[in-house]
Amino acid sequence: MNLSISVDKSNKIKANSGIYFLENIARKNNLKFFLDDQLPDRHPQARFSDSELILGLAYSFLCGGQYLEDVNWVKRQLEYNRFLSIPSSDTIQYRIKQLFSPDQIITSHTGTTHRFNCNTLLNDVLLRLAVRLNPNWKKEDQVLDYDNTIVETGKPDSAFTYKKNKGYMPGVLFVDGLPVYVEGRNGNSPSRYLLHETLERAFRKLSDCGVKARFIRIDGAAYQRGVFDWLSQHPELTYYIRANNQGTGILKEDQWQDIQVAGNPAQAQSMSYSGPGMEERNLPCRLVVYRIQSKSPQSDLFTGNYTYQFLLTNDMENDLESIIDFYNKRGNCERSIDILKHDFNWNHLPFGNMALNTVYMIFAAMANVIFEWFKSIVSRYFPHIERSTRIKRFILYFVNVPGKWIRTARQYRLKIYSTQPFDKLIQKE
Repeated sequence: MNLSISVDKSNKIKANSGIYFLENIARKNNLKFFLDDQLPDRHPQARFSDSELILGLAYSFLCGGQYLEDVNWVKRQLEYNRFLSIPSSDTIQYRIKQLFSPDQIITSHTGTTHRFNCNTLLNDVLLRLAVRLNPNWKKEDQVLDYDNTIVETGKPDSAFTYKKNKGYMPGVLFVDGLPVYVEGRNGNSPSRYLLHETLERAFRKLSDCGVKARFIRIDGAAYQRGVFDWLSQHPELTYYIRANNQGTGILKEDQWQDIQVAGNPAQAQSMSYSGPGMEERNLPCRLVVYRIQSKSPQSDLFTGNYTYQFLLTNDMENDLESIIDFYNKRGNCERSIDILKHDFNWNHLPFGNMALNTVYMIFAAMANVIFEWFKSIVSRYFPHIERSTRIKRFILYFVNVPGKWIRTARQYRLKIYSTQPFDKLIQKE
């Protein structure tokens, strides 16, 4: 059998036609009106609205684009009859330069200069978008996860991180695995530095939007007086914080309980404790310690043949195994950051300074939130798509389908070459 090529000279057959169905979902749910209403008005002569800029960038990601300039290819492939309006990368860059906020320069007591970027306007839009697409956040108790991550880049204003590479170290707050607050930090600003102020800015926004924040999980960066002072002002939060190694001298050998940690045998115990600077506040705090036997034949002089982990919490009700399992689910936060970096291209920042790149990261976070919403709808009818599906699989089973616009009876209709249940999306959504 020989291969032959038939060229579509009319350029009517479109790849990635699944995007048209996502655009239809966005229209029917008034998502575009919502986005346009949240951002400052553009110039009356502007061809593209803000919703078209944000969705256009999202569609570029959902077609496999890895750089901002890839939106130009998506525009050439999909824009047809104004059903779908996708801006160029230059248009998106121009709008980003209108929406940035200046960096805040802070000098520590040691003389180190730190740069933060708290784009209040866009973080408000990001959170309101997430709440609109997840209305249950106002009704059910939600879990917050906070983390900082290194975004390695050689941008002129980036600084060396603790890993000795140049980059930024943005802080991200997640609700139910979705980013709702993104704060730019330069690479030399460790996650511990002024963390309580970052948490207060993010938590204030959650309260203003009516999100029922009930639990918060943070890594060892939060083991400091500033954070515990902040937590004392929010008694409604049940916190779970990785504590510094307190040493085995405070543990009692007869208090160990046998438990399971991620399916592995372990031992745990707990005791009353005071967080950093909390001794005079007389607030209840619980130190939870668990240990797992090391597989290494060598033993440590102080810890023996065990690996110890310490947690601080004000959860006085749940058993040790439940508390440990709940905190360890914070690992999903690492997965969410990996999604932002690789699926929504935080690893390919387009600008030469942190202020503009922070806007781009927030736009990408909006695209992430919108993608999860799209996926929750599509997964009802497409068996290969689940809530945990990443972009590559979503492209394979949904986006990457050929289609052609046909004009009949003075109307344009989309003809899809697929046996997948795309018709159910039109009937139901």
